[in-house]
Amino acid sequence: MFGRSLTEVSIRYFRDSWGISSETAELSQRFSLGKVWYIEPNGRLYHQTAANFYYPYLMSGTTLPTYASSDSRLSRFDAVTYGLMLGVHVSGRTELYLRGDYYTQMGQHHPVDAPGQLKNQNLFQGANAAIIEAGLQWKFH
Repeated sequence: MFGRSLTEVSIRYFRDSWGISSETAELSQRFSLGKVWYIEPNGRLYHQTAANFYYPYLMSGTTLPTYASSDSRLSRFDAVTYGLMLGVHVSGRTELYLRGDYYTQMGQHHPVDAPGQLKNQNLFQGANAAIIEAGLQWKFH
């Protein structure tokens, strides 16, 4: 905490038995607006590798894998989240807040090694989301 602002930084690493590994970096900065109000912008970067059974397509006439999924949530992708929170301290233990975030995923839509017409097809579903959250926080002592 520096004066009337508070900075929070986090970095997380993840690895699982499906072959997925990920890194997340998050930054937020809380600014006091007087004695009871605050505003907090935030940002988050995310990177994920593909599961060892992720295939955007399978070819007929080839040996099929034992397990396969084309679910883009299991593919290699990057994501960005950014947002803003506005809050008010109601008492020493209670605060109310309203938060808005925007989330977007970026992945390989048209793999260069895809055969034939698949080169022209969007093979990465991805996701975009606008999120609004209202909350009440009560601290136990």
